[in-house]
Amino acid sequence: MLPGLGDKYADVATAISEQGNKHVIGVVVDVFGGIWKTKNKSSSITFTIKDRDLNNGHTWDGLRIKYFSGNESQLPPVELGDVVLLKNLYIRSLNGKPMGVAAEQKTIPWAIWRDDPDPNSRGAPITGPSPWEPYPSESKYARGLLAKSTGAEGAHGAKGFRDEGAERIAAPRSHTVVHASMEKPRIAKSFSLIRDVEERMYTSLVVEILGIIPNGHERALVYVTDYTANEGLPSYEYDEEAGREGDEFNYQGRPKPAKGPSKMTIQVTLWEPHSSFAQNNLKKNDIVLLSNVQIKRSRVVGGCLEASISGNRNDPRAVNVEKVDATSDEHAQELVKRREEYLEKHPEKRKLEDTDDPAKNAKKRNRPVPKAKETKREEGQGVLPTSFRSQLNDKIQASHRHRPNRTIEAILDKDSHNNASPDAIEYRLPFQNLSYRTNVKVVDFFPPNLADFAVPEKAENTLDTSPSQTHGDRITNWEWRFCLLVEGAEPVPRGTQREQMKLYVAGPDAVHFLQLDAADLRKSPQRLSELKERLFYVWGNLEERKSGISPDRLSQRPFECCIQEYGVPCSHALPDDRELGCSQGDCFGWERRFGIFGTTIQWEK
Repeated sequence: MLPGLGDKYADVATAISEQGNKHVIGVVVDVFGGIWKTKNKSSSITFTIKDRDLNNGHTWDGLRIKYFSGNESQLPPVELGDVVLLKNLYIRSLNGKPMGVAAEQKTIPWAIWRDDPDPNSRGAPITGPSPWEPYPSESKYARGLLAKSTGAEGAHGAKGFRDEGAERIAAPRSHTVVHASMEKPRIAKSFSLIRDVEERMYTSLVVEILGIIPNGHERALVYVTDYTANEGLPSYEYDEEAGREGDEFNYQGRPKPAKGPSKMTIQVTLWEPHSSFAQNNLKKNDIVLLSNVQIKRSRVVGGCLEASISGNRNDPRAVNVEKVDATSDEHAQELVKRREEYLEKHPEKRKLEDTDDPAKNAKKRNRPVPKAKETKREEGQGVLPTSFRSQLNDKIQASHRHRPNRTIEAILDKDSHNNASPDAIEYRLPFQNLSYRTNVKVVDFFPPNLADFAVPEKAENTLDTSPSQTHGDRITNWEWRFCLLVEGAEPVPRGTQREQMKLYVAGPDAVHFLQLDAADLRKSPQRLSELKERLFYVWGNLEERKSGISPDRLSQRPFECCIQEYGVPCSHALPDDRELGCSQGDCFGWERRFGIFGTTIQWEK
């Protein structure tokens, strides 16, 4: 038990000796190798915490923690010197040594307190995997531990700790390295050119977009330049023979980087909501203002400078990406001048731009458009309108509009899952972490009663303690969880049966889709009525047809949606046999599933 906290909280020494499920809090004294990918494509990070003897120069007396997540953005972004709290962490013995394990299937809330010299910082903790507010007693203890590690013990605390033992501890193996960037103060600048950016800087940039590449449904990679050179940037010379990290034989290939000036192009990772804004509103050659840009180094050995824009804790809806008018903005005008100077020195780049941009191709632009042939009609014959039921439903909007649509049949086709090992052993992947854009039509749903579309979350995974959701000592939150049976909207040859897909709607993606928070629908008829009104846009009179109320023909219309493919542990194997996989066919212990994301019902009252 820790002073001022409950029985579930344990100091590091007690957690190591007693093991089991504990709330632990400590100072991060080691981060091993950054983020790693497991064989099951999940992400993990390994770090060590201590709450005493921070100046003894070693980590073996601390608690090593391994945190897994299917979503890399939900991993705790720990750095040396942080104070981190993990709730319900399972501590076990692995190879005779204690280790805290946060399994991917479990929700382990975490909070990070950091000594941040940024004058704009309010000192609020970073929390995850979902935002939550630590208790005042937790924050008080954490800040006291942070002050102890950075104040009284000074340079011999957690931050000077790794320097003292640096000669005795080997660097991480393989392709990752931990940079001791905590030794450098953070630099805050209102505006910078790319040539002036350096590691641990927060700044604003006025840049030209060279390419936008989606990277999962929560982030995007944007390649930008302002035509100033920085030796810390990559040359972006593409090596056809090189494979991805961990895929030296290049079986799965890799995307070709955006065409950009060498040493002048920086990769910026955009997280939500900036990612969706960029993908839906920006295009190549747009000039934009990027605000609150964090400059850092890539985790690979000899990593180049890169940048990222994260969400705003104080205003999660704020977007730090803004289009700039080159005719009125001084920084944009200077960028245009530098671009013209660069193209004059490299005329082949201008030719390449003209080839890539159809709008600049005069021949194509001036080519006359042949008139469409008029269809002969009999006297009195009218023009039949396109079937209303075959038109896409404009009340439902999907993001990632730059992506080409794929049919349901193409998505379900498993040929892309076939793979071969370096020893020429062929096998089939049970699933892949991919996302798609398609047109679908709902033909059925489950459960059959709409009142069951929302289910209670487990109490131990709930962090909201509002009085309306408290029952005794248990806290009940509600989340959406239902399934749509969909099929493609494209015509199929006569005699061919349409492929159908189970499309799961759950969690935050469901809230985004419905624009409605979940609740106990059996006790909230108003919320149930709102749900029915929204779902009418999705499936028309399908519910009435299923219940026998409406004899009319089905009125549902197809709509655009984004789909993510993922895997869940299969139901064949026993829990103790998960590590050995499943013996049934090519299951490998996983089931392939599809879920909706990035799709919204444009609800109007």
